[in-house]
Amino acid sequence: MSPFLPAPRPLSPALLLLLLLLTTSTVITGQTLNEPFQSEFNDLTHIPCVSLYTRNGRVGCGTSTRSTQSGRLLHYSATTGPADSYVSVIPGLEFTAETLEAVLTGDKYTTLAGVLVVNVTTTDDGSSGDDSSSSSGGVTIPSPAAAYPRGEDTPESQLTPVSYPWNGAGDSLLYKDVHGTPIVWIPDGEMSRYILSESRRQLSQPDPAISAQFNYYMGPQGETSQRCLEWKDQDEVWRPKCLPLGGNSVWATTRAANGDGDGGDGKEVVMLGTGIDATSMFHDASTGANTAASGIMSLLLAAQIVGELALDGLSKSIGFGFFQGENYGYLGSRRFLKDIAGFECLVSASRRNITGCIYPVRPSLEFQNVAIDSFVAVDQIGVLATDKTAYVHATDDFVSNVMLALGEDDFAVAKSSAEGEDGNTPIPPSPLTSLMSISGNNNEDNGNGNNDDDNNNNIAGAVLTGYDNAFVSNTAYLSHYDRASYISINIDAIVSSAILLARTAVALAYDNGDEDYETAVNYATNLIADNVITSSTEIVTTLYNCLFEDGNCQLITNYTNMERANNYKTTGVDMGSPAALGNPPNYYVSIFDIWNGLPVAQVNGRTYGAYNGTDFDEKRGDGILIKPAALEMFILGWLNDALGKIQNGNNNADTSISCQSTVDCDAITSCRAVCAGQGQCVCSHANYHVAFDEAIEPKLNYTPGYYQISEDDAGITPIYTEPYW
Repeated sequence: MSPFLPAPRPLSPALLLLLLLLTTSTVITGQTLNEPFQSEFNDLTHIPCVSLYTRNGRVGCGTSTRSTQSGRLLHYSATTGPADSYVSVIPGLEFTAETLEAVLTGDKYTTLAGVLVVNVTTTDDGSSGDDSSSSSGGVTIPSPAAAYPRGEDTPESQLTPVSYPWNGAGDSLLYKDVHGTPIVWIPDGEMSRYILSESRRQLSQPDPAISAQFNYYMGPQGETSQRCLEWKDQDEVWRPKCLPLGGNSVWATTRAANGDGDGGDGKEVVMLGTGIDATSMFHDASTGANTAASGIMSLLLAAQIVGELALDGLSKSIGFGFFQGENYGYLGSRRFLKDIAGFECLVSASRRNITGCIYPVRPSLEFQNVAIDSFVAVDQIGVLATDKTAYVHATDDFVSNVMLALGEDDFAVAKSSAEGEDGNTPIPPSPLTSLMSISGNNNEDNGNGNNDDDNNNNIAGAVLTGYDNAFVSNTAYLSHYDRASYISINIDAIVSSAILLARTAVALAYDNGDEDYETAVNYATNLIADNVITSSTEIVTTLYNCLFEDGNCQLITNYTNMERANNYKTTGVDMGSPAALGNPPNYYVSIFDIWNGLPVAQVNGRTYGAYNGTDFDEKRGDGILIKPAALEMFILGWLNDALGKIQNGNNNADTSISCQSTVDCDAITSCRAVCAGQGQCVCSHANYHVAFDEAIEPKLNYTPGYYQISEDDAGITPIYTEPYW
């Protein structure tokens, strides 16, 4: 059966092209935009800065109207603008909030048509070079994020219990509203040097003129996420003009899934977690090497290590959480933790022995079996502030003592020296922040009408980082320069952190409540060898290539192809392949619709964002459809492969059974078996979980893509949306 599926949202022509107008017939030797020059526009490879709406306004860039904006190229050092309009050209490492403010203010702003940010490093003598390499020539790498990440003066401030200036290089450019000024990034080094050279020439020699034209309209000034989600045209028909940001988190525990969302082994869970997204001024260049990829790799390797262990002697289960959309209001971790705390399924639905919910839509209810004992997050572990040393930021003495004791000469663990204004240890923005906030350690209502300010001591958790009391300098936090070709990623640190995290999880899970950290640490170190993996292990080098250099690699492709086949065999609907992770990988979270992670109810050939009617029929093939991102599919398959072979009582799949999709594993009855990326049947341990702003929900019994504000909205989340005006 082929259900009715809404078509993908068409891109506005305003978002498609950046064009250069060449207005002379003179031929210039060397790299040019067109030879011979013609009076026409030419495509130029670029990555735009786009607008995002929030609950209270907008951030980002775009033209002021649907009309094009154009002007001749001029170096940003120009003291005044020309009588006609112009486009400011700024070298990448000089593109800061201060520089942009100088360009936007004064007499010249009235003639500014847009900004080209070029992939060039300049030196004091005016010479330039391609800044795509790992050498910045001593130039400080700017960070467009806030000095108080996700804290003070950001849309996420109410979600971060302790606001602390972790990011000394931050200038809050990400949160600037420059409506009326389109800005794009030119990644090609050769073209960037040419544009920069011409922009300097035209400071004194206006002819021949080279101009740029922009057509990047993203809605009128003064709009908010709520207004664009509720937008009605003049005919009073509801036609939203934006979509929320979102995707799917992926989580797993060492307990195999039974598929019914009921029961469990009764053990609490020691959860390891990390964010899997990044951002930048230019979303399609959110390469997130240290911000996202280092934590993803560390946690995937930790799961691989744990999956080879005999865990019968542990008092608790071990879990792994890969949370999507963390940079846009902790989307993944807050949804997951809030659902664990109290999700109510109003209409359940089953398909192939998997119980989910179609109002609100959740592909699986396995999360209802999870009770978190402690939570350890990992953040920015790919660059170390101190050689061979990681830092622990803990809310609990036992967790801290375990991690400190697990440090070794080759990879020491030190206690963070960060101290908040109140004298307490601040916790870096991470999935642990969500646990602290939701547990009542913030100014949000915790559900009982109280705002508990002293609950921090009741939360057993920590964050493992490569930094101490401030982010490591020149690591390009939330910048398009946060990529492996530019900053030096320490693969040994990632591998060592994976071993440390695996040992930490085992030690915390071994503890029976007496908090004897020395005994727990000895148990973990005896169970996991020092050299269980190394930076030269084949899977390590392969994984590094996929996450830091080439997201289109064969490993990720194999897993995404398998998950696509599994989804098709399970639902009878082929949702197609997800967009590739990219080369280099891009970790932007994406919009949240049926083609980008939104799970939907399939009922009698139609799809709904949520459904509470009476026509659902499992025998007819009705169920839940979902098309996760490539990264999410890969993580899910990896976790099933890593954990599905655990020797854990009767929950053993016969790993000798080869498969091409999950239906080939139906004969296995000891657990809910699935076909994983290596082409073997394993027990299912991993699940998707929706990651989008808790203040909104899909409109009941509507086609996917229509959202409304939740009745229980507390007014504290940012509600990021991306317009498609």
